[in-house]
Amino acid sequence: MRKALTGPGYGWLAVAVAIIAVVVAVISFSHDSPAPKTKITSACGSYRNDKTIRINNETIAAEIPSSQDAYAKGLGGRPCILPAQGMLFVFSQPGYYRFWMKDMNFPIDIVWISPDHKVAGIERDVQPSTYHSKNPFFINDKDHVAQYVLELKANRSSDLHMTLGTSVQF
Repeated sequence: MRKALTGPGYGWLAVAVAIIAVVVAVISFSHDSPAPKTKITSACGSYRNDKTIRINNETIAAEIPSSQDAYAKGLGGRPCILPAQGMLFVFSQPGYYRFWMKDMNFPIDIVWISPDHKVAGIERDVQPSTYHSKNPFFINDKDHVAQYVLELKANRSSDLHMTLGTSVQF
């Protein structure tokens, strides 16, 4: 017959198990949510450098939205973006992703990127006024699925010589 570990003298064991469980939970949470690498503040406001992206030997410091609300807002409400900055949207599966210019204050390039990190579509110099048009949405074309979308300063994709199939490293 087994003797249960209860009663006087075993309370310390329950406390120790509880402390270990809390420590493991805190460590697991901190590994699931890595802190941003750096924060860049300029005339364009604060941007995080969550992921460094390389395109044709050029580097872009990309911020990844940190919540569903941040995904919906994107670059909306910000005053501008610098040439070496971007916003990278990461989706859980390949598909067709619509973007719009709601609350945008400046034009951008929208670059759809395939699961194998190749350019799958580009909309250049998208103006904020398109939000008020009859069809305010921009989407990757039906022949090219994407799993990532990169927003850049307007015409930056041309400066980087980006075309369909260009490799995007991150």
